[in-house]
Amino acid sequence: MATENPPSYSVERTTAEKRRERTHWVLDDAVYSISALLLSVIVIHSIWTLVIRPRAAAVLSQRVEVKNSANATHRVLQLRSIYVILKDTEQETCVILCLWSLLLLARQFQETRKARTLLERDYVKIADSQVVLPEDARVYSRPLEALPKEEQSSFLPRLLSVAFNRFGATRSVQDAAEAVRDECEFETAALDTKLSMVRFTAWAIPAVGFVGTVRGIGAALQEAQGAMGGDISGVTMGLGVTFNATLTALCSCIIVMFWMHQLQQFQDRLVLDCRTRRSFVNRVSPPGNVGLTAQKEQIPDTPPGEKKDVYIVVASLPVIGPPIFDELFAPLLFRVFDFKKEGDLQADRGTKRMPGTNPDAEEAWCFDPKLFEALLKRLLPYSPVVFLSGDVHYSASNAMSYWKLGATEPARFIQFISSGMKNIMPDAIRFVSRTFALAQKMARASVGAERLGWNNSGDVLTIPANANISPKLTSALRKSPILIPTTGWRGSTVKVAPDWSWRVAPLRDTRAEADRPPLARAGSLFPDDPTKTNSDIGAALNFEQYHRVAGRHSRQFEKIRNTRQVLFASSLGLVTFQKRAEKANDDTTSIGDVTYAIHDLYTAVADPADLTHPPKPLLYSRHEAPLRDAWQSPPTLQPPKNL
Repeated sequence: MATENPPSYSVERTTAEKRRERTHWVLDDAVYSISALLLSVIVIHSIWTLVIRPRAAAVLSQRVEVKNSANATHRVLQLRSIYVILKDTEQETCVILCLWSLLLLARQFQETRKARTLLERDYVKIADSQVVLPEDARVYSRPLEALPKEEQSSFLPRLLSVAFNRFGATRSVQDAAEAVRDECEFETAALDTKLSMVRFTAWAIPAVGFVGTVRGIGAALQEAQGAMGGDISGVTMGLGVTFNATLTALCSCIIVMFWMHQLQQFQDRLVLDCRTRRSFVNRVSPPGNVGLTAQKEQIPDTPPGEKKDVYIVVASLPVIGPPIFDELFAPLLFRVFDFKKEGDLQADRGTKRMPGTNPDAEEAWCFDPKLFEALLKRLLPYSPVVFLSGDVHYSASNAMSYWKLGATEPARFIQFISSGMKNIMPDAIRFVSRTFALAQKMARASVGAERLGWNNSGDVLTIPANANISPKLTSALRKSPILIPTTGWRGSTVKVAPDWSWRVAPLRDTRAEADRPPLARAGSLFPDDPTKTNSDIGAALNFEQYHRVAGRHSRQFEKIRNTRQVLFASSLGLVTFQKRAEKANDDTTSIGDVTYAIHDLYTAVADPADLTHPPKPLLYSRHEAPLRDAWQSPPTLQPPKNL
């Protein structure tokens, strides 16, 4: 419950106070670092004094007999013994630095592991359907302030405190998200700073090995005079120091660098798991999809290396949904969900005035057009792009042609969606799909969508004086950037060529009925007479005809429906590519080979006539999309339709 007079917030003061209250990790690290160094020196020097050097001396005091190719016997030193390799001072120093680094890394790993365990703690008691209002920020931050000082200084509690303080001060979700990102960047820098001494040792170990290399070469040169007389033992001993020091330094450095990178990866995952990279449509909206900053970080401006024939983007959420869903169903469901639970949402202070709290309503990219258009622009240099996504409700395929101003051909974006291995379809939608003919027609309708876009607001259309245009459409002309549909403009014309435009259309399975699984085929009106076809039903209406039509509808309930365009069933998608020779719209001019992306959807449906055997996965839907569009022209404003 919020207080009537919420206290004023000072984000800068609160953040500074929190940081001053943290344990002074610089001093602690210095004490631990010196202690670890002393321990490493004592342990390693003891091992070298008591074990390595005595055994190396024993090995060097004994010579072994070997025979050469002339079968002559010689007595040589055992220079390849591990004790001989490690006996010198440079090798001992390298091992000391290696052990010191590992002890420093072990402490950082322990602290990171401890901070990660805090992710399992429930610091803020908020229900799944509840959100926090600015007035409640202080209330929810009090449990964090009651934590022990050591736990308060941990990363996650500190991050939550910063988010609540900024949200209470600015009353903006976006500002709170920015504060969280800033704190995450600070934590990343702090963790990176704590590894500075390890980086020093990673540099110092090869340097010490190089010192041994120089010393060994110098010793070998000093014994060169004896080698002229036939005794090369001094030279070999000097060169042995050279190679042994280099070998030990390189091996030690590899060990240190491996564990340092493992720790950095562990720390980076901790920071990434605590930050948000999602967008917010408005000040009070729930978090949406990947934000603009995250898009710039994850998608380079241009494709790295040589341009590929096709780029595949794996997105857990469909980027380009079926137009009939994004254009009609999604906006409708957004309001239906809120209306259905309007009483509960308004009664709970956490969800009051918060629209779109249902995951099925808020997750669509179409609810944030600015973010959606930004994603398309970033992926434009990668065209053609194939999105691979999943959805728990349906499987489908959609193709988009994207025209940039001045481009001769559009870019292509293909969306392939396969449903989860456990498909979840609400009972209400199942009932509508089975019962209402209009719903069945809409699911099978080839409804597309078109958009025109301008980078800046301005006078881009010529609108007739007496045109009665929806205020929602005209208000879009005052936004920047401008993004408008091509319908509903009642005779308006384009004055300024759009900076970009796109058209998206659903893909349908165009295979013949005979090529589809039996449970997906439309039943016959004459199941009792195989010699007749559906056209034999005749035009005259009588009782027998109604009886046959009703009988076929009843039999269709036992089959899977709507499989040519949208598949409402658990499925497994298989994507392949195929090149085909294509021609232009005149059917004579060759445009060369065009690569097609093929989406095969397999699902297993139980046959009611054979319930004793488990169903086998069959190809129920096949969608094919060319990765090049040389046939369509850019969209433009549609003329008014005569009703």
